[in-house]
Amino acid sequence: AARYGADALGSVVLFHTEPSQRGAAASATAGSTGNSRIAASAVTSAGGWLVDASARHEQAPESFRYRDDYRGEFRERSNVGARGFGGAAGARGRTANGTLALRLWGTTLAAGSPGLSEQPTTAATRGEDRLTAVLRWDGDERDRAAIWSMDVSSRFESQRYDNPIGYLG
Repeated sequence: AARYGADALGSVVLFHTEPSQRGAAASATAGSTGNSRIAASAVTSAGGWLVDASARHEQAPESFRYRDDYRGEFRERSNVGARGFGGAAGARGRTANGTLALRLWGTTLAAGSPGLSEQPTTAATRGEDRLTAVLRWDGDERDRAAIWSMDVSSRFESQRYDNPIGYLG
């Protein structure tokens, strides 16, 4: 839990793949309700080290229309907009007695908090920030009697909620 947080309630599965030595990718998507996302990533090798970075930005509109089947009418939901940004970067390379890897990743979110449909919060906002850093060293496999590994990690999380109107019903 200290390394992966409350999202890792049952377990964590880590896949380690060997990335290509060089490459880049980018994507952009948009939805019919105004949602959008852009992302980019790149990996390269430099001086025996593999270095990678990626970033993404997502956003959702401030309101949307939906059909309320209970009332048999179309309604509009407000204060649902969101903007999020995330990124990751890492480096991995050989040392004299093993492999050293550093990975950083973080996300930030700023969003409206619409509340219940019967008691909307038209001005409330929420936000989240997360940053994780992991430093790992894996010993060489030359000594087959024991292979040593060491992880050092740190995680920062922040959540906020603000409702300037501040009433419930």
